[in-house]
Amino acid sequence: MNRKDKSKRIIKRNKKEKMKGITLLSLIITIIVLLILAGISFTTLWGDNGILTKASKAKLATELAKYKEEFEMFKLEKSMEDLEFQPESIVAGEEVLIYNTKPETEQGNIKTILKDMEEKWSGRLEVIKGELILNTTDKTEIEVAQNVGIQPNPYIIVNGELLSSEYNLALMDETGTVTIPSTVDKIGSGAFRGLEGLRTIVIPATCKEIGSYAFSGNSTLEKVIIENGVEKIGEYAFQDCKTLKEIEMPDSIVEVGSTCFGNCSSLKKVKISKNLDSIPMRMFSVCSSLENIEIPDGVTKIEGAAFEQCNLIKEIKIPSSVTSIDAGAFSGMNSLTNIDFTNNTVYSFQNGMILSLDKTILYGALSNLKQINLLSTITTIKSQALMNCYYLTSLKIPKSVISITLPALPNNLNEIIVEEGNAKYKSINGNLYDYNIEVLIKYYTNETTVTLPDTVKIIKTRAFTGQDNIQNLILPDSLEQIENFALEGMGITELNIPKNVNTIYSLTFSGVNIDVTISEENTKYMVIDNIYIINKNENKLEAISKKLDNYNIPENIEIIGSHTFYANTKLKSIIIPDNVKIIENSAFDYATSLQRIEIPSSIEVIGSTAFSRCKNLTEIIIHKEERSVPDAPWGCPYGLRAVKWEV
Repeated sequence: MNRKDKSKRIIKRNKKEKMKGITLLSLIITIIVLLILAGISFTTLWGDNGILTKASKAKLATELAKYKEEFEMFKLEKSMEDLEFQPESIVAGEEVLIYNTKPETEQGNIKTILKDMEEKWSGRLEVIKGELILNTTDKTEIEVAQNVGIQPNPYIIVNGELLSSEYNLALMDETGTVTIPSTVDKIGSGAFRGLEGLRTIVIPATCKEIGSYAFSGNSTLEKVIIENGVEKIGEYAFQDCKTLKEIEMPDSIVEVGSTCFGNCSSLKKVKISKNLDSIPMRMFSVCSSLENIEIPDGVTKIEGAAFEQCNLIKEIKIPSSVTSIDAGAFSGMNSLTNIDFTNNTVYSFQNGMILSLDKTILYGALSNLKQINLLSTITTIKSQALMNCYYLTSLKIPKSVISITLPALPNNLNEIIVEEGNAKYKSINGNLYDYNIEVLIKYYTNETTVTLPDTVKIIKTRAFTGQDNIQNLILPDSLEQIENFALEGMGITELNIPKNVNTIYSLTFSGVNIDVTISEENTKYMVIDNIYIINKNENKLEAISKKLDNYNIPENIEIIGSHTFYANTKLKSIIIPDNVKIIENSAFDYATSLQRIEIPSSIEVIGSTAFSRCKNLTEIIIHKEERSVPDAPWGCPYGLRAVKWEV
């Protein structure tokens, strides 16, 4: 048969099939019309117990029951072939078939088991750990599958990860308990955040990882059972679980993320895994009911603010294994009177200060100290070492000090004095500068107007923090750089940026609400509406000088810079123009009042932490094809259930 004749036959056959379909459809429509004419209502036909609904369920039940029977036959055959066969070892999907006695040469997939499986079930029927699973969110399919002995799975599980979705919330039973299915390897980011009524969580040993924000913000959570086998707890996983009283980490856990138990204000009892290498940043921050903590021998590092504001802890014992303690690890612990470094070869504790063993480095000091006499052996003051010494009024820097890592000094001093002979630092009128008076480090004053020396090139981080008496600040033309939080807490309402400033950080204006002007001679920066500080060479929004409820970003902006709206707790709505292509990491970090944001189709890149700690952000509308912008949900605590792709 030639190609032309073959084509004609195919066309003829297709026409016949099409006519059959049309005839069948016509027949169905005719029957429905006759039933309606006979007085049978739509409810009788299509309701939950309607004639056609029951018929549809019966057809579905027959089909699924056949697959269930095929699966049972497969298990029976394999059991007869080899007595060592283990049914629970079966894993089968579109591209895989695994069981413990499978020969290495044998290939297969789910259709090896369900030989006549229709294509419509592809990717929906699978075998996980010896159980036939139907992936569905359809209520009818769930009901029918259960009736024929197939386990329905309405949850979105991709490569073993239980992704954040509204369907997950159905895992909670009537007692407020969530038991994670054994088929889950990882609980996705934000999967159960803010689940109303959640009281108990059971995480099986088969689940290896608890994702970031997974159970955060659950104000009724009382009990967490983590079975031995779980290996990782992600950052913020249980943050703000304010009724959680106890947590016991199995020794299988080898990694925990920052702030994972932050602000669990009722937490009283904690067991830390013996195999944990480090206590991460803010792990127990503001756990204000925690009275005792035992750090296991084996921990080598305690990160910044790990026990911040754990105000009931009076003593902490540091094991000999600890070789690194970050800035402010014990900041704000007002009841802490002793830190035991017995047998530790790196640190010592003297006169309320954490020091290196040779007394040359100051790492920290107790928050309740009213007076500090820095040893003449100290050469280095580490970041945040004295920041939380709220009761100090005066501080003398010995001539031996050659390095101060900022921010390190308290905000409430009346003066700071540098001992004569110090070759690195200088105090003028109680304020701290570098020796050449080119760097302003810390300013303490009762004045309302401040004019900085015309030699100053850099204003360091938190230089003016707490100086709310200052109403006017006059910056010199020599100024080149203003660092993060430099102006925090000042009483100024306006500021002029001189012509030579070439470095403004995104958090330069954090903690103030001011009108900004920038010299027209400045070659790098411009300002719009006295609020939006723009790098005009990159069309980048670098910073904002006011915290507002609403923002309308200027049209020419292409990049929203890192931390631009950081900790903007007033922000409720924002209009992002069509020109914006990039939203950098942490751009909206900790914007806690933001509930909804709409992102235009022009966007190309969103940083993976752009919406970190936006604890009320439940809706991110993005006008792009699904998954066309990587790293969703970009740090949003509610995970993927917050993201709505709209073209």
